Formats: sequence, C-alpha cells, structure tokens
Amino acid sequence: MADIHDGVRKYVEPVEGEKAMSARSRATIATTFTSLADHVEGALKDLIAGVGGVDTPPLDDVAVLASLSATDPELTSAIALNEAQWRNYLVMIPSMNVARKEVRAILSSRLTDIYAEGFDITGRYYTGTGPSSVVEDLACERAKEVFGASFANVQALSGAPANVAVYLALLTPGLSEFTTTRDGQIPTENYAANPADRVLALGLAEGGHLTHGLFLNFSAKFFDFRHYGVTGEGFVDYDQMERMANEMQPAMILVGASAYPRDYDYDRVRRICDSLEAPAIFMVDMAHYAGLVAAGLMKNPLEYGADVVNFTTHKTLGGPRGAIILTNDEKIHQKVRTAVFPGLQGGAHFNNIAGIAWILGFARTQAFKDLQKLIQDNASVLSEALQENGIKLCSGGTDNHLILIDLRGQDFTFQPTGKDLNGRQASECLERSGLIINRNGVPGDTRKPWVTSGIRMGTNVLAARGMGAPEMEEIAGLVHRVLTNAGDPAVEAEVREKVFALTAKYPLTV
Repeated sequence: MADIHDGVRKYVEPVEGEKAMSARSRATIATTFTSLADHVEGALKDLIAGVGGVDTPPLDDVAVLASLSATDPELTSAIALNEAQWRNYLVMIPSMNVARKEVRAILSSRLTDIYAEGFDITGRYYTGTGPSSVVEDLACERAKEVFGASFANVQALSGAPANVAVYLALLTPGLSEFTTTRDGQIPTENYAANPADRVLALGLAEGGHLTHGLFLNFSAKFFDFRHYGVTGEGFVDYDQMERMANEMQPAMILVGASAYPRDYDYDRVRRICDSLEAPAIFMVDMAHYAGLVAAGLMKNPLEYGADVVNFTTHKTLGGPRGAIILTNDEKIHQKVRTAVFPGLQGGAHFNNIAGIAWILGFARTQAFKDLQKLIQDNASVLSEALQENGIKLCSGGTDNHLILIDLRGQDFTFQPTGKDLNGRQASECLERSGLIINRNGVPGDTRKPWVTSGIRMGTNVLAARGMGAPEMEEIAGLVHRVLTNAGDPAVEAEVREKVFALTAKYPLTV
C-alpha cells in the first residue's frame, strides 16, 4: 500500500472472518486510499504519510475575519464583536470554554462537506466516506481509552440529543401519570393504558438539567420523570433518592446536573438501583465535568457501575460542540447506536467528530491534565475568596469547575429600584462590568426561571488564559464590588477597566 500513516492504514487492512460485503467495502476503500496517496504530490503527500508537520498555530482569527469581510462586512462585524468580547472580557460561564485553534481549524476543514449515514468504515450508506469513517473510529478509540469504556458513540450532535438517544434506546415512552404545569399537576387521561417508564432525576431548581424532566421539555412529555432534591446544605439528598426509588420503582435513576458544584456518591446510587424489584438503569450525565474526569480529578462513574454515561465535549473538555455516549454493556451500545441512527439523526457532523478526536488525543497529555487541575484549583480558590468577601455559595464551595451563588438574604440591592437584587439583574450588572456569568436558579428558588435568585460562574476560560490563585482573589473582589453596588454605572466602569487590564495581561493564545 502507498505511504499512509499506520494509524490510518490499519482500518483498511483485511480483517479475518469479516463478512464478504464488509470485506468488499474495505477493499474498495483501500483502493481509494492507495490511489489518492499515490496521486497527490508535495506537502499533502507528506501529510498523508504522517510526516511534514510544522509547529505553528493553524489559524489566525483576525486574518480569517479580514477575508470574510470582503464579501460580508455586516456578518463579519457581528463575529468580530464576539472575538473582541472573548479577548477583552472575562467569560466565566461554566458551560463555555475556549476551543483551541487546532479544533477550530478542523471545524473549517472539508469534512464539513461530508454527508454519511451509518457507522464504521464498512457500514456507510454512501461511498467515498472512508477518510471520515477513520476520523470517527479514531474518536471512538480515544474516548474508550481516555474514559476506560468498552464502547463509545460520538455521533450525537450535542448533549440534549445524546440524552434523547439514551432515553429512546433504553426506556419505553408513553404517558406520564401527571401533566405538570406551572400551576401544578393534572392527572393524565389514559395513563393506565399507556404508561411511560419512570425516571428519577435531580430537579432543575436543585441544579438539574432541562432534559432531566422539565415539564416543557421533550423528556417530560414522553417519559414519567420524578425529581429528588438537595439537602439544606446543598448536597444531593441520597436518602430522599432512596425513599422515592423504593416508592416509585423507576426504570432509570439519572445522576448529573448543570448547576451542582459537587461530586457524586456513585456507589450509593448503584446500590439503590440494584435494590429495586427490577434493577434500575444507572445513567450519568456528566456534561459539565467530563474534562475533570478525563484528568482523574473527579470520580469516573463507569468505575462505580454506571450503565451508561453521556457528556458534551465543549465544556471542561474544551473541544467542539458535540457529545459522547459511553457504556461497558454491548447490548446498551447496540441499542444506543440504533437510537442515534436511524432513530434520531441522519448524517453525522464529521468536522465536529474530527475536533472531538483531536481534543481526546490532547486529553492523553500532561498538558491537558495540568490545565484541568488549574480549572479545579481556580474554582476552589475563587469560591473561598468569594466567601471571604461575604458572598454565600450553595453547598458552601465546589468540587468541580462551577460555583453557584445564592443572592437571597445577602443584602444585595439593585440601586435603581432599591429592591433585593435578583439573578437577572446581577448577571446584567456583571456583564456591563466585563464579567460574563449567567443567572441561575438555586434550591428553593421562588423566582421565575427567567429571573432567578442566583448566578452561576466557572473557571474554564480563566484557566485557559493561564490565570491562577492571585487572579481568582482579584476577580472575587471585583464580583463583590459589583454586587454590593449593583446598578451603579461608575462602579461598573471602574471594574470594567480592571477587567481590561487582566485580559491584557492574560491574553487568549490557544
């Protein structure tokens, strides 16, 4: 065969015992690979062989925008403002991170143009998809290696579709016992004739996610979700989870959240699942903290008996938008594959999958582990510094990358109205001050989700800038100054200048 990198060549070498149809497909792809590698010349030929790499940044963002502006200045203006915001403000939303230049360059590659349905190099509906199939196989292999899983699926377009796929693969949809509205629960007609499988998950108000049974979301419309909560100290109430599980006998117990700053007692959840009349499926949605798990800084739920684990690839992991579904159970894996395709999706997004493969390759390095440790350490220092400034945090701290602030009872006043500061007002005051965080509900919140009584922040981007403990202490002081003078334009301008100084000192270089 022509000079092709060994890691790619292995996918088109004959497989002993392979079915005739798959063998023919593999041979066709091998011919294509050989023909292309023989025909091309110059730098591209070297790159196919796995040589000729240069250690230079792959993307100049301003140069790309300058080129785009020649044909669409209006669109470029909006994108340039976004670039300026990332460069000059402190983005501290925990569900955001900085995709490295390598990932963004991959996203703009011609893999964007590929449409391919199916799985595996010999299992595509369309021909001409051999290179993109290798990309997907690499992503799956690396996911299994990094997280210690037997099976991986990387085709789900994002976290919510990944959750949909697992629900549809492993649960029976139907009618929930109650239709829940903002005004309460209404018994559902014909429930007894067509009951949905029950799922026990953390409630949205306690830190859960929309796809974990919010009444407006698809999850609550097709499955019978019930919710456990947190203790008065802000930790998952495993006693309540166990009581509810014994009462309702759920088909699945779901662990994971979008605004919960602590690690989980997976051992106990596994025991609760196994104690039921029919053992419940143990699902973990670790969308937020997957990078910390990959670096060994938080517990890996697969090591504690989780049946299926989902996560997005753009939060702590720092890759492109996408999702991964992991399991050690081959039957679950096959059901999930069918639910993803053809159950929910057609062609996969191979440019995103290639970006996922790259970030998973980076996750095997010490540089990645050091970055994740900085994310976690910065969150710990920032949480302590906020509390030293007199700011109350839910659960009193954090084990991961995110911090949840409860604004109630802290004497924060929105100066233009003289009333207690709410989450929406706080987030807007902080944005005007150059600090990008998001409003968020807190346990026992009585305000509407569009308003909230809390705010949420994280340290992913701060770590990507190279900031450390001194900067976390300074940022805590800036947050405190804004909250204690909420709505004061002079204070916002003063803090904004200090943010500009910080971002100039710690520019985004990745």
